[in-house]
Amino acid sequence: MPKHIMLDDWNEIVIRFSPDAALKAAVKEIPSAHYDFYTHRGWLVWPGRDNLAAVQALAQRFEIDLPRELRLPVSALMDRFWQARYQLSRTTSAVIPPIPGLDCRLTPFQQAGILYAVHTMRCLIADEQREDRIAIALAAL
Repeated sequence: MPKHIMLDDWNEIVIRFSPDAALKAAVKEIPSAHYDFYTHRGWLVWPGRDNLAAVQALAQRFEIDLPRELRLPVSALMDRFWQARYQLSRTTSAVIPPIPGLDCRLTPFQQAGILYAVHTMRCLIADEQREDRIAIALAAL
């Protein structure tokens, strides 16, 4: 497997590479780097300022080609990340496959909340009174 770095649909940085002890050790030193055991797609990095700088340095050190959107200065990358995250948090409808064991009908708004919670893995579920926050939290878990 060749080594490469990319952004996923949720603007997390995905680092994929063949077994390479030095590269794996360097990736593990990035504070938020963790292996995605759920999808087995590689190491994920939360795009904070220090992490973005570390990923850019990692790419230079190990000669990994960065996608165009990650070659920008860190401040511009952070602006883009927060704008994209804000847009995702404003989504009011989505369609997700049925969740085994969940015996309630979910509204498109609740399904959007579940998708956001699952993909970001860090959010506060606090929406309007008429929406069932418990269903969103249980389905996300």
